[in-house]
Amino acid sequence: MDIYTGGFPSSSNSINQGPNPFVTNLRQDVMINTNFFTARWTGRYMQLGLMTIPVNSEVGLDMLINSDQFYYIEQGTALVVMGMSRESLNFRTQAQSGFSIFVPSGTWHNILNIGNNNLKMFLTIAPPFLPYNTNFERSEDWVPAKYH
Repeated sequence: MDIYTGGFPSSSNSINQGPNPFVTNLRQDVMINTNFFTARWTGRYMQLGLMTIPVNSEVGLDMLINSDQFYYIEQGTALVVMGMSRESLNFRTQAQSGFSIFVPSGTWHNILNIGNNNLKMFLTIAPPFLPYNTNFERSEDWVPAKYH
């Protein structure tokens, strides 16, 4: 129960709630998100994003110089690849619902949906990498070079 309103937290508002205090049902947020990426909360030192990766699609090969990332898979099966250069992605493992993925800054990485359902995840980026209220409906809308 929210001590300020006397009610229960709601996930009905799908816009970015940062940098205000915020409590939500994160599992519900992840499962109802249909966008490739939705910024759910953006604070000064951390950002929360929701992701839906369609079958046979991927997050996209990327590397953040100054931000660590934490992904949590709520639904689906993924192939996770990482490495110190885009030509040497020598870390490879599968992950599924309930698994966490930690990506240190400066690490090239990609997450590929290898399952039969949409891959549903949330991620935190610390410090925030994308601008407040960033949303990409489709993976094709994500242009990493624009933000580097």
